[in-house]
Amino acid sequence: MHDKDTAFTHIVAEVGGKPMGYCRYKACGGYYHGETWVDVSPDFNEFDMDYLIGELEYIPPGFGRVMMDRMLDMLHKQGATAVAVTPEENDKAACQFLESCYFQWDGGFYTHFL
Repeated sequence: MHDKDTAFTHIVAEVGGKPMGYCRYKACGGYYHGETWVDVSPDFNEFDMDYLIGELEYIPPGFGRVMMDRMLDMLHKQGATAVAVTPEENDKAACQFLESCYFQWDGGFYTHFL
């Protein structure tokens, strides 16, 4: 599904036909770092992504990593050179998960370079 108002593409991740996670993404030409807009060079194709993984008691072990790997692979095939994610500041589990997926924190968001 493509949301025309926000330019996000939405994806539901399923296991055995049951929804277990959600991602949305869009290409961006720059990003906010604190209060400053940072332009991205034309050679740099960055995507902004949000994700949600379902309740851990209902999803199979390793599901989050598989979902993230597939999203990153799909975005790379669309020409992405980097993917940025901004988790809630106090969500330690999300931050640890992103770091385990080789995202790097720069003080404002996590970025994974493809």
